[in-house]
Amino acid sequence: MYFYRQKRCLIPININDIVFKIDEDAYDKLKTYLSKLYRHFKKDENGAKTLNDIESRIAELFSERVPGERKAIDM
Repeated sequence: MYFYRQKRCLIPININDIVFKIDEDAYDKLKTYLSKLYRHFKKDENGAKTLNDIESRIAELFSERVPGERKAIDM
């Protein structure tokens, strides 16, 4: 019996002006997470700045995880 992981589609995203490719599972999780953050911080007067800071940090972490030109994130 052989087990293999089916190849997933990579979805291009732009975070803090950096383009990454993430697989479908990672995209779904990131989309859910960011949606919750937007709903939470939209009421705050400094919410836009806070969201920008969070997105910048996510981009930093993604860049550290996949240095170079590859820029593909998976789960």
